[in-house]
Amino acid sequence: MPDIEGETLITGHFWYDLFNGGELHPRTGKLFDWKHFNASRTGGLLLWTLIDLSFAALQYYRHGVVTNSMVLAVAFRMIITVEYFYTENWFFETLDGAHERFSFYSIYGFAAIMPQIWTLQTQYLTIYPINLAPSRVIAISLAFAMGWALNHLANNQKSISRKTHVTG
Repeated sequence: MPDIEGETLITGHFWYDLFNGGELHPRTGKLFDWKHFNASRTGGLLLWTLIDLSFAALQYYRHGVVTNSMVLAVAFRMIITVEYFYTENWFFETLDGAHERFSFYSIYGFAAIMPQIWTLQTQYLTIYPINLAPSRVIAISLAFAMGWALNHLANNQKSISRKTHVTG
């Protein structure tokens, strides 16, 4: 059953509908959103964080140490993941959440392509461990903190604006 009848685009051409999707937010029941589940649980941020942790464990297995660069990479991903689940409703306000239909492209992208791309840092650090000087750890951490704070504050401002400035 479509979430909103007007948002459904089923052309009747099987392959087109499969690859491009017909539903914006296909649901099972009133609460379970397949697109959101795919983006956040099965192939999204949660999976990427677990993959990063796995590469950190592999670095320890291969080299007997987890470098501070690996700790930073994993910690940054975990911060972003925790923030995502804390502000999960913001997903529906993004371009992906608001306009992209649930399709083979989004399923395959989140499950196969994005985990490869979003974990490149930890994949690289597993093979080529890099231990950073303390000054670089501080500089990188400050740059991340400022970028993360700017992004978070901008997203929060957009969310507040969308809720309070309704246009018709």
